[in-house]
Amino acid sequence: MPSAARILALTSLLAPLGTQAEERDASGVRRDVRIETYDVSGDSARQLRADLNHRRPSTGAGRFDAVTQWQVDWQLSVQAERGGCRITDPLVDLKIVMKLPRLAPARAVPAELERHWQRYVRALREHEDGHAAIGEAAAREVAGQLLRQPTAANCQAARRAADKAAQAVIAEHRLKDPDYDRRTEHGARQGARFP
Repeated sequence: MPSAARILALTSLLAPLGTQAEERDASGVRRDVRIETYDVSGDSARQLRADLNHRRPSTGAGRFDAVTQWQVDWQLSVQAERGGCRITDPLVDLKIVMKLPRLAPARAVPAELERHWQRYVRALREHEDGHAAIGEAAAREVAGQLLRQPTAANCQAARRAADKAAQAVIAEHRLKDPDYDRRTEHGARQGARFP
């Protein structure tokens, strides 16, 4: 699996806050990375925490200060040949949407509070990059599985087998997100605590 630092570098370079980036690598994986923010404000750490608690995004697992969601899709081409049918030129799309808090623009806060906030947001981003790395690993493995599919008896069977293999990879990687959150205590062990 690519390191979280690699994903951090990738998303930092390709998708500054509030932007989007796309690219397709040699394995055929195209990435659509979106970094979205929501504004929080307050004149103290306590006020910022209260606003974070009020505005933070929710998922099926609860509400968190930041959220990263990933989705892997694929398209298959098939080629009939003597004795069966095989997958050719699979295309894999990875969509990552990361939602992070930011201090409301033009809002002055005390310097020490600003430093504490920046440390927190860096640690939070590092944690969310770990979730992005799980999606990245899933997309690469899906691409590899699709490329390694054996020739099937017919094209319908080839598509079914490829879809089943890709879905199994995604299901396996979906289990890694909650495990990562348990191991890191939702980023707290990485320094993502505020205040």
